[in-house]
Amino acid sequence: MSFHLETIPNRSSPPAILLREARRDGARIVRRTIANLSKLPPVLIDGLKALIKGGIVVNDLDKAVIIQRSLPHGNVNAVLGFARKLGLERILAHKADRRRDLALAAIVARMVQPCSKLATARSLSPETAASSLNTVMSLGQVTEKEMLAMLDWLVKRQSWIERSLAKRHLGDHTMILYDVFSSYVEGSSCPLSIIAKVMSCNYISSIIQFKV
Repeated sequence: MSFHLETIPNRSSPPAILLREARRDGARIVRRTIANLSKLPPVLIDGLKALIKGGIVVNDLDKAVIIQRSLPHGNVNAVLGFARKLGLERILAHKADRRRDLALAAIVARMVQPCSKLATARSLSPETAASSLNTVMSLGQVTEKEMLAMLDWLVKRQSWIERSLAKRHLGDHTMILYDVFSSYVEGSSCPLSIIAKVMSCNYISSIIQFKV
């Protein structure tokens, strides 16, 4: 025996919605109308359909669903998507590699929330994740030792990465300006802050010429 809602078309009026019972009588299927539900609001009809199918209807979604953890995702999705669109993965290494994944994750984490290598490892680990980056990249457990090993791997590939970037973005005798001023001062009472502000306004830069 089973129950179901059946919609009966009606040319001149809205369709009739019937609660019906179906049971087997020998070789025949016998159907019986239990109630006419046509006058009920649509939301109640949908609730009854869910209950008949074995679902659960709740009055308050906040009571039915408990959010145990919420991780930021929008910034990760934007930065990681842009990095992949630029082909950063293949610049780091042509073949898929755990160290390549960690390097890409470290770059994205640096853009999203800069911190130390130890803090980065913690922010990428599932238990202490600071964003959805671990889930999106399927990194699993990330340790500080792995991050340091990844940096050693990255140093060995530095020349390759630099050549790849140069071939992609630089032409013959391209001029590059980059800022080498890395000091900053907070506050205004220290006399050294005046010097720092003057130096920052003068924009210290270096010029390098590449020939690819």
